[in-house]
Order: sequence, then C-alpha cells, then structure tokens
Amino acid sequence: MTVEAIIISDIHVGAGELDDFDSELEDQFVKFFDRRCASADAIELVINGDFLDFVQAEPWRDKNLRADSSAMDDGGRIPLCFTESQSVQKLNRILAAHPRVFDSLSAFLEARLDNRLIINPGNHDADFFWPKVRRTLVDALAKDGSRFDERIEFNLSQVYRPRSAPFVWIEHGHQYDTCNSFFIGREPRWDVEAPPILDDAAGVPRLIECVGTRFLNLCLNYLDKDYPFVDNVKPFSRFVNLFLASAVVPNYGPVRAAVAVFHILAFLSKTLKRVPSDILGVDDPRAESPREILLAFIERLSPTKRNALRLELIERGCPLSSSLELALASDRTAGAVMDGLARNIDLLDVFEADRDGTLGASSGTLHLTRAFNLDETKALEKKADAICVAHEADCVVMGHTHEVVNGGTAARYFNPGSWTRNLEFTRERNPRSWTLLKRESQAAFPFELNYVSIRPDRNPSVLLETHARSRNG
Repeated sequence: MTVEAIIISDIHVGAGELDDFDSELEDQFVKFFDRRCASADAIELVINGDFLDFVQAEPWRDKNLRADSSAMDDGGRIPLCFTESQSVQKLNRILAAHPRVFDSLSAFLEARLDNRLIINPGNHDADFFWPKVRRTLVDALAKDGSRFDERIEFNLSQVYRPRSAPFVWIEHGHQYDTCNSFFIGREPRWDVEAPPILDDAAGVPRLIECVGTRFLNLCLNYLDKDYPFVDNVKPFSRFVNLFLASAVVPNYGPVRAAVAVFHILAFLSKTLKRVPSDILGVDDPRAESPREILLAFIERLSPTKRNALRLELIERGCPLSSSLELALASDRTAGAVMDGLARNIDLLDVFEADRDGTLGASSGTLHLTRAFNLDETKALEKKADAICVAHEADCVVMGHTHEVVNGGTAARYFNPGSWTRNLEFTRERNPRSWTLLKRESQAAFPFELNYVSIRPDRNPSVLLETHARSRNG
C-alpha cells in the first residue's frame, strides 16, 4: 500500500473581525480536501502549525485574557495569556465561523480508514496543549457517530517524524525565532512534559505569551480592524521595521500606530530588561517619539474634544489629575496616558484629521536590533542543514515564515508557505501607503495553496494546487 505524506502549514483559520480566512480561501481549502478524499492512496496529513489562529479569534479585547506569572527567582514575571476555558471559547467561535473547514477534515478521515491527521501546534495555536481544546476539536470532527480518536494525533513535541516517512523531520519552526519561541530562561517549554503553561499570580494556569503574541495582543490586533492586512506583509521582520518607521516619522502613519509602538516598546524593554533605545534604533533626524506625535495630535483638538477624551480615559481607569497636555509632557505621567490609550485604542478615532499616511520611510530610517531583525527563511534553512547532519534526517519541513522554499540550498529544507493572503516586500514591491492595508486592497494580496508531498516513489517536493492560485492576485 502506498502512503503519501502531505504537509501543509499556516492556514490561520480564525473567527470574528480579525479573521483572515475569507470565503475564497475557504472555498479553495474545501476543494483541496475534495481532491484528497478522491485519492487512491492512503494519506498521512500533517498540519504543521498555525492551523487555527487563537491569538486573533474572538474574544480578543478582554483584559482578562492577559496576566503575568508569579515572580520568578530573578524577580521577573513571565507574560501569560489564555486560560483553558478561554481557549475553548475561542475554538468554539472558530468552529462556528468555518463549519465547512471541519466538515472537509471529517470527510477526509471518512474517505479511507487508513487516512490519518496529525496536528502540530504552532505559536498561534499553542492552545492545543490544553486537553479540553483537543477534546473539543476531536468531538467536532465526529460526524454521524464516527469516531476518529485513533486517527487524529496531536503531536505535543517539537518534532514529528511521519510513520510513512521517518527520514523526514517536521516542525513548525517558531522555536528558532526569538520573538515567537517559548522558553523560560534557556529551558524550552514546548513538549508534553514541559508545556507552554504556567500559573499566573492568582494560581490559574495560563499559556505562556511569547513576544510575538504580545505584539499582536497589544498592537496589531487593534490596528487589524481598520487595516486587516497589517499582519499579512512578508517577511514579517521587514514589515515590523516599516511599521515602526510609520509610527515615529511625521506623516508616515496613523496616530494609533504611534500609540501601539509605545506599548510594544514598553513591553519589550521590560521583558528584555533593556531600555527601548537598545531595541529600537532611530537614525533619521525627522523621527519623533510616539509621545511627541500623540501630543501634536492632541494639541490640534478643540478644547471640548480634548476634555471629552480626558474624561473618557478617567472613566476607563486611567489616573489623570491634570490636562492631557500636561500629563503627556511629564515623564512621570506620560506612560500612564500612553498605556491607557493603547489599551483603549478606539478612543483615538477622535482624531478626524488622522490620515493614513505613508507606510515606512526611506531605507535605514528605523531598525530593530539584530535579535528582532533576522532573515527568518535563511535562519531556518541553516538550522535545517544542521538538523540533517545531527539527526540522520534526509530533509526538514518547517512552516512559520509564510515563505515557500522548495529544497533550499542543499535540497534539504522545504516550506509550503502559508495559505493566507500575503504581500511580499521586495525592492520592486515596496508598498508606500497605509491604505494598501485596508480591506478593499484584497486584490493586492494573492495566495497559493502549496503543500509538501513525500512519496516512496519520488523525491520530496513542494507542489501547488493549480486550481487554487488566487485569480485576483
């Protein structure tokens, strides 16, 4: 019997206003699985991380979704996010938003008794480490009394080696990414014996929140509603640079971007025990601090609107005993104002003159330090070569970067990319306006449904479903 191993990655099925998995993507997902159901061969299907996007699924605004651990030995605290019940709530919203996706998976398992489904968690669906989340999904896939417990496997280790192709090393890849890895100190927390879960200060178990997830929770999720493609520009490290540049150079982006940048820099400086200047480098004389940008916008408001904004901030728990201008001018109180606005970013809608502005600045205007500015694809390709040498693997398959790699430099590294819409930043394709990130710009963000196929009768390769290339890209 021939068994084909198929690896897909980074589907990012979500729910609610931040959901990137639109109807066209869902249609193509269903067609892809219709073809797999018609296959004469058994299939071991591996979804290699970020299948479901718990981070951006509803609910996402609730402050109770975030907490910190108790003090560690060094006095620091680990950022935490969802409890098990909160993750189950998010999963139920995803199941309700995309029933056809889960019907397709059920049909795939029904098509042949020897078809198997393997789910590797990624940094966006670390929630699969919760037992109730796994149970809820398995129960949702059961149709007409069918049970698939024996043919659905949640791989709660960093690496998966397929039964049909043990010479292949499969992992999502986020553990090699400084911003999206799960460690406590130098100890990895990505295994059934050491899951990415800690008790918060009240003793409630929660998922560890990596820097990338905190960046989404504090910054991009609040921008995503108005700019839904804000997190769809690749490579992400390049976009983060331009995003930051947009926030601190006048006329280069909306004021809410400046507030969001303040919040993530404050978080990073506290988490990494460094001052913001160690994380963010500014070498353009036009650059201003996010506080200066916000103050300039506030000074343009009428006294009535200015006071209404102040009262609303107080109502939402921000301690203010003076005017907004005085509070922002003081180093002692400015942080509280910026933090209050970052947590209630809808209040920034008061700035009617806030134009979309330009996305990014001239090359070199702003940069992150090297730890947050790596070439993710090259980093994973280099790691894949080392894995093949050290672990007797013929090839390595990863996801995470959303960039397709078909064999790498040594024909050892494969990546099917993402099934979401992406715009790749290159010298030739360098978007200059924040309006490009709005929903009406969908045509500028094409997609492909690529997958890695591994069969005993041919070499591993990345294949593209010919019918699935976006027609509007």
